[in-house]
Amino acid sequence: MNRKISVGMAVSIVILAMTVTFSITMLVAMRLFDSTVSSVKEKESMYNKIAEVDRYVRSNDYYTIDETTLYDRLTAGYLLGTGDKYARYYTAQGYTDLMNTPRTAPSWASAWSWPSTSPATPR
Repeated sequence: MNRKISVGMAVSIVILAMTVTFSITMLVAMRLFDSTVSSVKEKESMYNKIAEVDRYVRSNDYYTIDETTLYDRLTAGYLLGTGDKYARYYTAQGYTDLMNTPRTAPSWASAWSWPSTSPATPR
């Protein structure tokens, strides 16, 4: 049984497939866009608050502001504001100092007698 599809039917199927693909793509893109826009609006609100404080301080300051220190402290404050007690921000120098600090055993470790890993020798 040899069935052939007419050209009109083939064109209709292709157009239908393209329409379905376009519709699905638009739905996914719109959802992604909506989530991105809400995220951008939240960040804009946060930035506006920081910018307002920055404008006020810069218009009323009687000293020079060290931009590097300001950004480092702003970042450290952000991590502090997350509420994570283990989150810390280190400057490049602070991190280098931390990594070069010799590590010592905890104070409670000296009170314990650690078992030897070598086999016992008979007496």
